[in-house]
Amino acid sequence: MDIPRRDVFKAVLPSHPRGFGDKSSRTTRRNEVFFFSDRLPTESVSRLEKSGQSLLLPLMFGRKKMNLTPKHPLKKQSLPDLIYEKLKGDIAAKRRKGALPGSRTLASEFGVARKSVIAAIDRLREEGLLQANGPRKMTIRGGSRTRSERVYNVAIITATPFEDMRPSEQLFLVSLMREIEAAGYSCEMPVMPVEDKEENLEKIARWLKKQHADIFLPHEFNRKTLELFASQPVPMFAFGGQVLKLPIAGCGCQIHDAAEECFRELKKLGHSRIVLALPANYRNPEARLARLLREIFGVTESGIHSYALPEWEDTPEGLHALLKELFRVTPPTALVLQSGVHARAAITFLSKQGLRVPEDVSVITIDYDSTLHWQFPECTFSRIDSGNEAMIRQCMKWLRAVQSGKIPAPAFQIIPGPFVPGNSIGPAKR
Repeated sequence: MDIPRRDVFKAVLPSHPRGFGDKSSRTTRRNEVFFFSDRLPTESVSRLEKSGQSLLLPLMFGRKKMNLTPKHPLKKQSLPDLIYEKLKGDIAAKRRKGALPGSRTLASEFGVARKSVIAAIDRLREEGLLQANGPRKMTIRGGSRTRSERVYNVAIITATPFEDMRPSEQLFLVSLMREIEAAGYSCEMPVMPVEDKEENLEKIARWLKKQHADIFLPHEFNRKTLELFASQPVPMFAFGGQVLKLPIAGCGCQIHDAAEECFRELKKLGHSRIVLALPANYRNPEARLARLLREIFGVTESGIHSYALPEWEDTPEGLHALLKELFRVTPPTALVLQSGVHARAAITFLSKQGLRVPEDVSVITIDYDSTLHWQFPECTFSRIDSGNEAMIRQCMKWLRAVQSGKIPAPAFQIIPGPFVPGNSIGPAKR
């Protein structure tokens, strides 16, 4: 049989491999099966792995021999394991230096699926052999690790389980975690025990001591809990919460300037019945939002409680009940909502009432949600931006300073969020 000169892949089976593989591309010799193809037969490898087989002999690609022989032939090893051993050996022998080729290039070089290469790269990065320089660039670490090369473990600490958070909070924390991991840090998101009661402070202190993170990033905690954070020897950067005048670095967003700009724009367009359907932390009658409503729209004290900043339960049923009551007698001409989820629920309610945005009701959100662009016809939502991107940039700048050994003096920075106009606001309907 005249066999063409092509790439050869060999695997070992525990029994005779009759009936396995393509008849046109295999020969059998006792307990061996050979594949002849221009690329590694990924589907066949997948079937081998699923049946519990192990890859044994070298892979040959073109003129170059890629030695993926496992160190322990009797031990089952997956493709990611073999690629991991190959790359780790190359790095140890200085055969690979500087920037590591991309996952697509390595997948083509080894003739395997890209996901196998990515799994191997992730494992090498966890071991500190690779450092991320941007979302898609990996650099091989050389020599002993310096302070700047150390892989820091960062803990984003919350008091609320991720699944119970608002979608806007979930989006912010996921974006933050991605940025941290892309910069080469290890990142986790532990949930702290409930913090509301005084007697729980000792429990929280014990919990903090059990954490093995190098850096803490507390998210939205009250002052007493943040005082506990401040007493820890671990560098920390807080997001929001009652941080002012505490010796903790951090940042938070201030939406009041953007809200004032938004309210004045609505005033120019003739709006007078505006409702802020926002969570409880925005409803303080002495807070600046309430003062802006009084100054710009002339809302009375009783109007603040009963109409402009109403009490409601932040649930789907609670929002529906609030909208039903609002549009029963004196419908508002503008709604300010917390997130894209609330906005979509409001739009669904309005459409059932035969009302359009912005012809009948203007809608503004506080937290940006890209899924709102899927509305048809397209609606670019006006929003009072919460400044999430700016807060993430500020945190990454602080992390780089800590990594270099220059821990900045504790300072809390207020980041003003801008008002971003869109076509979801229009003249008030007379």
